[in-house]
Amino acid sequence: MDIVSLIDKMNKENQIERVVNNGVSQFGSKTKPLPGATLLPERTVAENIYREDGIKWRTYVAQPSTRYSPVTYVEGAMVSSFLVELGESDLGMTLDAKEFDYFRKQLNAGSMDDAARSLLNFVGRITEGLQIRNEVWRWQALLDGRVSAKHGNIKFDVDFTQPEGHRVDILGGTTAAPEGWYDTEDYDPFDDIFAMADMLDGKGYKISRIFTTRAILSQLKKSKKAAARLGNVKINYDASTGKLTPYQGRVTNDQITEILRAEGFNISRGVETNDQTYNTRTKTRRFFHEDAMMFACTTGREEEYPDERGENDSPLIIPDTLGYMGIGTPAAQDRPGRVVNLEAILKKKPPRVEAEGWQTSGPVILDPEAVAVLRIKKPTP
Repeated sequence: MDIVSLIDKMNKENQIERVVNNGVSQFGSKTKPLPGATLLPERTVAENIYREDGIKWRTYVAQPSTRYSPVTYVEGAMVSSFLVELGESDLGMTLDAKEFDYFRKQLNAGSMDDAARSLLNFVGRITEGLQIRNEVWRWQALLDGRVSAKHGNIKFDVDFTQPEGHRVDILGGTTAAPEGWYDTEDYDPFDDIFAMADMLDGKGYKISRIFTTRAILSQLKKSKKAAARLGNVKINYDASTGKLTPYQGRVTNDQITEILRAEGFNISRGVETNDQTYNTRTKTRRFFHEDAMMFACTTGREEEYPDERGENDSPLIIPDTLGYMGIGTPAAQDRPGRVVNLEAILKKKPPRVEAEGWQTSGPVILDPEAVAVLRIKKPTP
């Protein structure tokens, strides 16, 4: 079988489609997870521009009543709506000469399964690039309340609802006179964390997940106030002099989680760090701001995916989602989903296989008040 026939066969058997639009793969791998997908998982949508009516602000408790009494109506907006317009992204790659030669050897040796796996791995790399773009937009929406994009010389921003008090900057002062979390002597970082928890609790939300970075955890561990709160101020006794000298013991991640749980934080995963990076054509960037700490609350929302075989007997259920990543209908297609096209170019030098992938997608936050962010700013020079 030649290359063109193999690609045609794989398309007819939907092998490429199953890789490109496998709902489970959006969460990444064990070594390269995409945790934003657990907060805003993918959902196919019928339109690329539509009004989302499920934005939740507040839920009221039902009123006691008698069997035949009229329903009690409450005042105040429980839900609102906004216009969703999904964005476009694409990626092209070429199976390089070395990979292509190896692929041809597999075909010539009659190893159809091996050759097909090589092509599907190639498709998987394109798919991963598109999924990374979605992950970038997820964290922009959650941390900044804004998605920023650029194509050539065209720049555009998509703004999300930002409830007052849900995104707070904690200033760091100057290097000569540090303040906030960088004042390790007199400032207690836990006060900021508990204040945010109290604000969310006042709106009926309970924190279930906390995301931050190693840099912010490290700064938290340096705080003497935090050490005292965690019981890490210890006494050293010098038998020769009889003197007692206090010193600060090392604060651990487990201790931080322990004190948060003692204060009512139901964070079963502990404090989750996100220091992952992705590559653009010119730079390496972070998904998650290095100076951020984000709180996500329980919402009761969930997203469900069938297992990898496309059956519904053991679906993957993602609980307490904050919204979803809308997957719309790409250009020149009739239904929602990502697209990856393979083309064998055999009559040009060098012979190669080219892949083009594109998608129409965008984050949608359905519980704006279930998200809160602290930005712990570094001291300025």
